[in-house]
Amino acid sequence: MVRNTDTDVRGKIVCFIDSMAPYQDIVLQSVERGAIAVLLYRNRHGVPGQSMYYKPTSSIDENKLTIPVVEVFEIASHKTSLFNNFPATGLQVSIWPQDNPWKRANDKAAYQVTWNVILSGMQIAIIVVSIIRLNQWALSDTGLLAIGPACIILEAISAVLRSACTFVDPFLSFRVIPMPAADIIITVHLPFQLSCGILLTFYWAETLTKNKIKAVPFVSEYKKTAFFVIALLFGGEIATSAARALTAITVVNSVYFTLALYVLVAGALTVSYVICAVQIRNRLSESKAPRRSIRNLTIRLVLSTTGYVMFIILTILLIPYLATPWGWKICLNLIFFSTNITGILQVYSFVPPRAYSSHNSNSKRVLATVSSSVL
Repeated sequence: MVRNTDTDVRGKIVCFIDSMAPYQDIVLQSVERGAIAVLLYRNRHGVPGQSMYYKPTSSIDENKLTIPVVEVFEIASHKTSLFNNFPATGLQVSIWPQDNPWKRANDKAAYQVTWNVILSGMQIAIIVVSIIRLNQWALSDTGLLAIGPACIILEAISAVLRSACTFVDPFLSFRVIPMPAADIIITVHLPFQLSCGILLTFYWAETLTKNKIKAVPFVSEYKKTAFFVIALLFGGEIATSAARALTAITVVNSVYFTLALYVLVAGALTVSYVICAVQIRNRLSESKAPRRSIRNLTIRLVLSTTGYVMFIILTILLIPYLATPWGWKICLNLIFFSTNITGILQVYSFVPPRAYSSHNSNSKRVLATVSSSVL
């Protein structure tokens, strides 16, 4: 076996070290140079084979890829690794090509198709309800220039981006979308949904600070903090997406930094949700609002918070299982499910406030405004 930089690879195994996926281009070049096999050596841990399943951006006749291809993972820092002990003249090796475990998992199409139906149905529901709610806000006295419509729009965009994944090529299962677009589309929806949660949390903070509950935009003192965190979310997604698109994935995967940021934000949102929800519920109880309304409000708050808690747990679990076929598929499907739960509850709950005459009771006014802003 010789490195791919060797001038003569005829009748030899060619080794590529930490090359960028997809690999079809370099495999085709090796075939044309007369190599008998290709070994893809990666500084990674986990189950190899996923990168070999990626769809290339360029059009390549894969029928021309007529030699065995093997992907091997090993940590470069190990003293005995090939990274540190590759002889300049090459070395004698034997390879035994086997089935790709990632392909075996993706061939279980019924599993992913079932999840596609569930997730896509939830996302369609979010989009439809968002359109209905935006129309209601547009016809109301408040209009679209309020925190409610802004959150609805962000949630709808997030659902559209998730639909692009689940409708076309969910989690690189069907080899429809070329890399790196197929990889980026898995996480690009998260800044929009978490931004919705951030704006809503700041809006709750404002209503509680002012000691009243009414549907108005959040005050200027919270704008800078809110927009800074939102900019950080989008900036982190753009930076790590660019890194994933332009560099080879190694032990230090750039997506880990994105996931860590999202977990921190989701954790902060969960704490804020619980604190605000308890205070709002207590205030409604003091105002003698109908028990049914308080119960419905509590159920929505619990389910919405549960969605964020699920997201946090599943995202943490995804990090160690990111490089395993079934860990990857199960965690990502459940992450999309948890974000859809939160999304449905948020867009459904953002009803525009109603106008009440001055003789209406304080409890009715409080209840009406909370129902339009909660979740």
